[in-house]
Amino acid sequence: MSCALFLLVSIVLPVSFALSGEYCHGWTDSFNSWHRGFQCPERFDGEDARYCCGTCALKYCCTYAEARLDQSTCDTGSESENTDDVRKLTES
Repeated sequence: MSCALFLLVSIVLPVSFALSGEYCHGWTDSFNSWHRGFQCPERFDGEDARYCCGTCALKYCCTYAEARLDQSTCDTGSESENTDDVRKLTES
C-alpha cells in the first residue's frame, strides 16, 4: 500500500507542479496598498498564462517568457509582515 502511494505521489506531484506557473510575490502598489501574492495562472487567466509579469507595483500573469518580471528586483520584504498583520486582524 505504501509503495503504491509513493508511486502515485512521485508521478502526480511533479506533473501538477509542471502544469502550474510562477508565483507572483506580494507587493505594495503606488498607493502604498499591500496586495497578496498569487499563483499563475489565476482562475480567470488562460492556462498558458504561466509567467509573472508587469512591474513591481502591478503584477499579473502573462503568456510570454520574454515579458516575465524579474521579481528579484522587487521589494517583497513586507509579504510575511503583512500576512501576520492580516492574521492578527482576523483573529481579533
